Amino acid sequence: MKTIIEFSKSIYSRIGLQEYSEEKKYIPSIYIITEEIEGNILIYNTLTREMILLESDNEYVNNIRYLVRHWFLFDDSINPYSMCFIVKKIYQQETRKRTIEKLRNYTIMTTTNCNARCEYCYEIGTQHQDMKESTAIDVAKFIKRTNNGSVNIQWFGGEPLCNSKAIDVISKSLKNEGILYSSGITSNGYLFHEHSIEKIRELWHLERVQITLDGTEEFYNKSKNFIYSGSGNPYKRVMNNLEFLAMGGISVSIRLNLSKDNIKNIHSLVEMLHDKFKHFKNISIYSRPLVNVCNQLSETDEEEIKNSYIAVEKQITNMGMRKLFPLNAVHNSYCIADNMKSVVITPEGNIGLCEHYSESELIGDIYHDTFDYVTISKWHELIHIPECKVCPIFPQCFIIKRCPMGKCTKERRIHLDFRIRYSMKNAYKKFTENAATGEN
Repeated sequence: MKTIIEFSKSIYSRIGLQEYSEEKKYIPSIYIITEEIEGNILIYNTLTREMILLESDNEYVNNIRYLVRHWFLFDDSINPYSMCFIVKKIYQQETRKRTIEKLRNYTIMTTTNCNARCEYCYEIGTQHQDMKESTAIDVAKFIKRTNNGSVNIQWFGGEPLCNSKAIDVISKSLKNEGILYSSGITSNGYLFHEHSIEKIRELWHLERVQITLDGTEEFYNKSKNFIYSGSGNPYKRVMNNLEFLAMGGISVSIRLNLSKDNIKNIHSLVEMLHDKFKHFKNISIYSRPLVNVCNQLSETDEEEIKNSYIAVEKQITNMGMRKLFPLNAVHNSYCIADNMKSVVITPEGNIGLCEHYSESELIGDIYHDTFDYVTISKWHELIHIPECKVCPIFPQCFIIKRCPMGKCTKERRIHLDFRIRYSMKNAYKKFTENAATGEN
């Protein structure tokens, strides 16, 4: 038996080792995922984040004591779900403060305006407003007052680059104050060519970019429906900007929105992106199904989209263009709205916890350091559905009940299972490569 990934120290501090007794009966934990590889068996424990390799059936029998003590086997008098539920509650109590003290993450909406006209956008109907220069200065002051020494900014919109001046003002103010910060941006990618890579890196401190593609060229141009006319091909401009950013050392995440209309060409888009960007280590791809965005899809349509989503994710992953699932992470947090270290700042300077609620669920503003904890407390409740009781991924799932995107579906569970198995294989590959070179 070989240990590929060690028992998580964080989890160990909470549950320790299980006592072994020859008089007790033990059964396999529901929180293990097994994968055959090179004639051997990889076993990943989602509760402890430990992964081992068994090279024969005898190794299983000969290591029963170890498997029990490390929670691969459970005393049959213990309810795994109840135990895991308690462990997660303890984790929440220890790591989630009930009051906002010092912040780390700031999602800043420079504008609610956008240069695209996507029919599926959840911000349709939102009042269009740009952040004023005076507000941007006040945002920087708020960050200076409230940060914990590690500032991470996510520029958001609308299309945040439609008001890049606000990004400039906030960045310059922070830089002049000597505040260390890094930033990312959620963008459609159309306007990056208007800015130099030096400005992007040295003033904005931009490290991460998420850009959405809705399909291949013809579908994309029609779907995005940019407000510009006679200004060239938007699809080609965005593709050029993707390469521009990647060559500038920026980490680029390409999001593919999967809808009923683009199911037939999305696989071709993945192949094209792979061929064009496979040599860039800083470009990754992931997809999201567009279901329940508007009430126009039948159950059959939704099922088709969800099934296609799983197929597309497998295609992306098998091509090596998907970021790996963090097997040794403490948990797989679905949202940062409940960690008490993150806020969303609207163009007017109001403060919320989720960018999907820019006009409601607000908890304060940048001019005061007091917050509405009644509203905040609503974001701490996690989803628990009957399927949780038998789900092997449950120990690493922290989906917030209030999150508008936080539904747990059969398709999501299948997708996560696939990602975990893929990451297991890659962790084993890295382990064997390190063993061959003598590295730890």
